[in-house]
Amino acid sequence: MSEKPFYINRNLIDKLWERFNELFLKCREENLNKNNGVQNYDSIICSSLPSKEHLETLINYSFWASLQKEEGRQIKFSLVYGPFESKVEPFIFNEPLAFDQNTLVKLAPALKSNLEIVTYINNDNSLEIWGFADPYLDLFRVKVIEAATLMISYLGIKVLLTGTRIEFVTSDRLFMPNVSNSIPSNDPIDALNKKCSYLLLFAAFYIIAKEIRSQGHGGTLLIVPNKKDEWKQSIKFPVSYLLKTPYEKPKRSLQNIDNEWTKSGAGFKNPAYLVSDEYRVLQKNLNELLEVIGKLASVDGAVLISYDLELLAFGAKIKPINSDNCPESISIFEPFEHRVAKNISLKEIGGTRHQSTAQFIFDQQEALAFVVSQDNKISAFSWDTTQNKVVVTTNIELFFE
Repeated sequence: MSEKPFYINRNLIDKLWERFNELFLKCREENLNKNNGVQNYDSIICSSLPSKEHLETLINYSFWASLQKEEGRQIKFSLVYGPFESKVEPFIFNEPLAFDQNTLVKLAPALKSNLEIVTYINNDNSLEIWGFADPYLDLFRVKVIEAATLMISYLGIKVLLTGTRIEFVTSDRLFMPNVSNSIPSNDPIDALNKKCSYLLLFAAFYIIAKEIRSQGHGGTLLIVPNKKDEWKQSIKFPVSYLLKTPYEKPKRSLQNIDNEWTKSGAGFKNPAYLVSDEYRVLQKNLNELLEVIGKLASVDGAVLISYDLELLAFGAKIKPINSDNCPESISIFEPFEHRVAKNISLKEIGGTRHQSTAQFIFDQQEALAFVVSQDNKISAFSWDTTQNKVVVTTNIELFFE
């Protein structure tokens, strides 16, 4: 195995670090002001930003390791930079390991999908591997998505890095009015809670789509308004797998998480709840239910659920309400900063699965849809009332890496 790692352009390192450091300074000031100058656990996590030199090392060695194979297996791992805390349930090594590409390659196959390699500095200001830990939301993170592709994230900023480009992932297109409108809010001061509920719900849709992706043959998830039947106009009947009564266990599971999250913050959704043991158990239960729904996409046809996660049908075939009334153009977005939407024709959107889904959203404008292509990319389809057209946001998976 060669010892010489890949080296990213130093100008890109400077650009990354400056962006992260701006966020770090803002976070530290907000936490100190909130806690009367006392550094609490959240401020420690927020300030766990590597130096420019350590950032360069973390990226270079992770990138190089991503190109390797261990006993024929492609290397994938996630590493975080920060001090150990009891909240992240660490596996601490008796003696820290040297941070280098060889160690990363050796450790990667041993990691479960929900464990991350924890790196931090020693007294000599050198990087070391301290052990493994469960994910913690705010730590600086480098994740290997595939060979030569990294996702770097810190306090909401996500950066996609390959051997040829660097892209800042934007969440601008993640907020879709149809989803937001499906979440009740009775009080203007509840806006933050509603946003948190939105993210929890959207993440649930993504878990279903991710399970569809894991099957390797693509599929379609259609999400329709609660307690409405207009969607039936866009589905060919009979549907062999139409449920007599909706399957509601995922809905109840999500409501349980949402209620407990609010309760933990005395009426407001407390961010600390997301690292609690209680949340982990509830989220695991919900994920298992959502994965069951995703597996139903192995039956030819679309999976149909409501916005509140009731399973309605699967194996459904989409049909236009009027075959002469089709979308004239579609706006397509890539989730990267400074990218402009492109207007394309229905035929340019992709194959039959993508075209039929675009038609479904054109006819059912309150609906939302996810399409998983055979190359494992996930796209979200929705109706934009400002443009009066179908909009497609590609590479949704990047929001959640």
